[in-house]
Amino acid sequence: MSSSFWIHPVGSALGSTKRDVALLVAENGEVREGFLTRTGFETVFHVTKEQTGLDLARAALANVDTDWLRANVDTVIYITSTGDRAAPGNGHLLHGELMLAPHTLVFDINDACTGFVRSVILGNSLIASGTSKAILIVISDTYSKLYEDSNLRVSPLFSDGASAIILTADALTIPGIRHPSRKWEILSSTVISEGNHADDLTVTRGNEHFPFGELEMNGAGVFNFVVKHVKSAVAGAVTRAGLGHDEIDSWYIHQGSRAVVDAVSKSLSLDQDAQFVSREYGNVVGSAIPFQILAETAGMTETELFGSEGRYLFLLAFGVGLTLAGLTIRQSRG
Repeated sequence: MSSSFWIHPVGSALGSTKRDVALLVAENGEVREGFLTRTGFETVFHVTKEQTGLDLARAALANVDTDWLRANVDTVIYITSTGDRAAPGNGHLLHGELMLAPHTLVFDINDACTGFVRSVILGNSLIASGTSKAILIVISDTYSKLYEDSNLRVSPLFSDGASAIILTADALTIPGIRHPSRKWEILSSTVISEGNHADDLTVTRGNEHFPFGELEMNGAGVFNFVVKHVKSAVAGAVTRAGLGHDEIDSWYIHQGSRAVVDAVSKSLSLDQDAQFVSREYGNVVGSAIPFQILAETAGMTETELFGSEGRYLFLLAFGVGLTLAGLTIRQSRG
């Protein structure tokens, strides 16, 4: 059974310090030939020592009308694996700063790369059940605080970033939002988790050198997990949606690195160059798909966004968990 809601892209933000990846690598050791090509990112963005994920969240929300949020938002879903505090989570801190209503339902969720897809699944359920009518989804992460530049397994990959999107039960005009709203109908979903491989991509508890925790990654393990599952998981979801693979109009793939996006694209018979879109800003963790949605709304006409009778989208994310999550969506004007 499908269900629908309205999605309103709000905004995004990146860390204020821009880093040239080739220079970062050259300053911190030797790498194998072709490393920069496989990584794919030309620049990454880091926060300053004083900046936090909550600062990035504020920046992502800068254009939305705060009075509208106070009067209408009844649920907050905040996704991060690098929260400002152990407790309370950033969602409650943001709730306080925005002075949202006391009856607001707040979810602080410790998640990463699949956080947006899984928050949409949660948000859709809350709206379908009548629990929520206006949900603010905020995602932020500051992975640059979790490693030294010299750790070339991860330092050329990650950017600090945040994104914000609002889901509503009804078609609404939200003051300050510059991107067109659209109706989403979830046709199918797929979720795979392998917690027994959690050590392949993990953030440890804080220590003397890394107060916010330390990022550890077995890149080959993550790559193999994705390649192992992606083709069958996507095929199953598309089939359950009653569609053929060639009927998907737009694919939104988590931007882990050029190598993994190319591998996913090859598995799904997609244009590799068209799917790798983040060379200029890096892997922004859970915000990777929202960044693509925001870029799309800025660069496409209404006809390109909606088609004559709607368009079919597939959202695909993978990473910390290890987990993979996907959604088949019909996008329309409503």
